[in-house]
Amino acid sequence: MLAFFNEDESFGETLRFIEERIPLGIFSMALPSRKVRWSAGMFRLLGLDPATHQPSEEMFHALIHPADFGPRAEIELILRNAMPLHRDIRILNPKGQLRWVRVNAEFLLDDRGRPHRLIGSFLDISAEYEARQLIKASQRRFDAMAAACTPVWWSAGPDGRIEWLEGWEELTGQGLEQSRDWGWVEMLHPDDAERVVAERKKALAAGGVCEIDMRVRLLSGSYRWVRARSIPVRDEAGEITEWVGGCIDIHASKEGPAPGRATGGLSGAQIRGGRGIVNWSVKQLSEAAGVPVSTIRRIEEFDGFVGAHACAVEKIHQALVRAGANFVTPPDGKPAVRPA
Repeated sequence: MLAFFNEDESFGETLRFIEERIPLGIFSMALPSRKVRWSAGMFRLLGLDPATHQPSEEMFHALIHPADFGPRAEIELILRNAMPLHRDIRILNPKGQLRWVRVNAEFLLDDRGRPHRLIGSFLDISAEYEARQLIKASQRRFDAMAAACTPVWWSAGPDGRIEWLEGWEELTGQGLEQSRDWGWVEMLHPDDAERVVAERKKALAAGGVCEIDMRVRLLSGSYRWVRARSIPVRDEAGEITEWVGGCIDIHASKEGPAPGRATGGLSGAQIRGGRGIVNWSVKQLSEAAGVPVSTIRRIEEFDGFVGAHACAVEKIHQALVRAGANFVTPPDGKPAVRPA
């Protein structure tokens, strides 16, 4: 089976041809002697010179990244039970270069069904791994940017039916399953729903950017103005593969806040007063509302510091109401808070 290492010249030429074009290495280990053989590609992949290095199990183990080297008992278990091996590991060659490799190995059995040889391959997947890491980093960066710019964002299929929503349940209480397709329309103000659906379908037909102002029902049952904007994503042929979009809070520009009132629906003074009524610290409010302490402090200090934090203010409002605070706006328009 492994004569191609030196005995079969034609097969050896084929192997060398493959290994010169693919970052691949072949190895074998005889049992029970554990004598190891490596192909030329294996030497190259490990960064070793075949003229000065004799293949061995110990030499290979020395090159494996410490975090990827399993317990010795695990290795012995694999050998004893002739278990196939498929895993990605890191190796550190003598020059200190780190490479990701994909290991695939199987045991050959003798006439009695006992393992007598382990054969396998090492494939350098460093470029693939680095590409995956770049994609993950790009996704994390996109998620962070989206979270910083808008509290609600989504993706939809080519037909505009919602497939995924982020932040919607926190804002409205409607779960993902209920909001899929056109279910999200149920959370719109009755006077806006028909208009929004018509404008959305018009944009889908035109295949262009869609921007719609609408009122959304919050967890508290009140309505809040948001601006929804979505754009199509196209493939190389120009066909729409999906739609992505988000919502921003525009309530203050539509309704105009009461004097001294935060654009998020509560003033900083109200939140501070609410904490006083229920005898909560900022940390306790943070734990009850699921809002970072730093966000609460900013909202309390600057009434107008809400913007994309409308969801946070709504969570704060709900937590304080549950704890016994009652937020009111008397006829004079001055926001207040009192015990429930």
